[in-house]
Amino acid sequence: MNHDNLHRIATEHYIRDVEKAFQKLISQTASAVVKTKLKKELFQFKKNPKITERINQILSEYENSLLGIISTGSAKQWNFANEKYNYLKALTLKRIANKIPKEVFQKELLKVAANTQNARALLSFQQRKINGFTLSDRVWNITKQAKEELELAIDLSLTEGQSANTLARAIRKHLNNPNSLYKKIRDKHGNAVLLNNTDYYHIGQGVYRSAYKNAMRLARNEINTAYRTSEQLRIEQNNDIVGVEIHLSPSHRIYDMCDELKGVYPKDFKWDKWHVNCMCHRRTIMKTDAEFIRELKNGENLPPETSENFVADVPKQYKDWIKENEDKMQNWKRKPEFMERNEKYWNGNDNYLENKKAFNSLLKDKDYTDVAFNPRNGGLKATHRLHSFDPNRGHYEKEVRDILFGAGNKIILAKERADVGEVVKDGQKHIDGYLNNSPCDISTILGSGKNTIKKAFQHSYKKGAETAILYFPDKEIFSAEKISFGLKMFNSHTDYEFKQILLIVDGKIIYHK
Repeated sequence: MNHDNLHRIATEHYIRDVEKAFQKLISQTASAVVKTKLKKELFQFKKNPKITERINQILSEYENSLLGIISTGSAKQWNFANEKYNYLKALTLKRIANKIPKEVFQKELLKVAANTQNARALLSFQQRKINGFTLSDRVWNITKQAKEELELAIDLSLTEGQSANTLARAIRKHLNNPNSLYKKIRDKHGNAVLLNNTDYYHIGQGVYRSAYKNAMRLARNEINTAYRTSEQLRIEQNNDIVGVEIHLSPSHRIYDMCDELKGVYPKDFKWDKWHVNCMCHRRTIMKTDAEFIRELKNGENLPPETSENFVADVPKQYKDWIKENEDKMQNWKRKPEFMERNEKYWNGNDNYLENKKAFNSLLKDKDYTDVAFNPRNGGLKATHRLHSFDPNRGHYEKEVRDILFGAGNKIILAKERADVGEVVKDGQKHIDGYLNNSPCDISTILGSGKNTIKKAFQHSYKKGAETAILYFPDKEIFSAEKISFGLKMFNSHTDYEFKQILLIVDGKIIYHK
């Protein structure tokens, strides 16, 4: 079952309902005004008392109908996304059913059936404000625009003795070409009439000069966003999902930002679209079957970052796109929604400039060596001349520094030993450095003893590190079980909590916390 295709089909059904509601609005309005006599001045409903009450009723019905279609569609597609993830989880369980105990299989299936629909989150979604406007506000604005366009179209279409159907056809013809409609009204009544009486003559960014198109756009965007937002919640709630891959829609034909941004992303990358009316979709990246089976047998639910399939960072093309569009964005009132919601994965201009400024300063500082700046992602590295590198293992610390730097981080290896003539307190311990301004300690894991991981955490804790970095030069030594056990042992002896734990395996950074 392809839920994304079914979602697209369902969305188009709702869009057709929006179209029917608009056509009904035109027909009912034509019937209400067909016997009205035109005057030389611009036609307006409020200047015709005999029809005002009926027109207000027609517009109110249209407003309620549009709001109802969008609200119903967003709720149904929200729940359909929940059904999708229940279906996918059940499918995975059935695929491995013969490799896990029967009672475990049945227990997990019951959990699937009991999964929450995130009803409170749906209510919050439907009541949210965008630029200060609720969904009701936006529907009201579209209704107001439709009213104004109908008045203009009636002004050009209404003639004595015509039928309501003939008038409705003429109104539709004018509304199908709004630019021509405004031009004809301007030619007939003068430009001042439009400036004084029509809010939508001068439209803003992201608004069509057509109430019909704006209604279609709003409906499609709301319903699709509801589906994707519900997906996002289920993805973040499921430890078995370790990443996502965003694909182009099957109907995608014209090259745009969707082509440039498609790819593999972390599971907490908050995404529902690249742009308005975007119909791209995402597929989940799961733990391996072996990992899934092992956890089920052991009664575990390990975090996503323990999987070998874990996606830790956004793809290169995403960072490239941001860098290439950085100058353009300086003139935008708002950055794209997906950027505002994912600051964690965006080295914004402020950070970029801050790191570049620090780079220029460190270059002039004689106490620092190996100073470098990455102009493509804002990465910065430097090493204090009094930093202590172990004669046998120091190269591992440099490898960690360079991996973090290459990924766009600011990593400064700090001073650890005393300068000539400097007095040091007995037992004084120094952190290894600062990762993005957070005190950090680096532990290289070479052994596989049961206490190795616990000791690494204890070592970082005693140094007062906020970020513990565990480096595995040999990926064969790394395992999710060892991390989980070592952290459990560490936590049993102290209530100290690191703000962040980074695991570096096979050159890849895994954000454990």
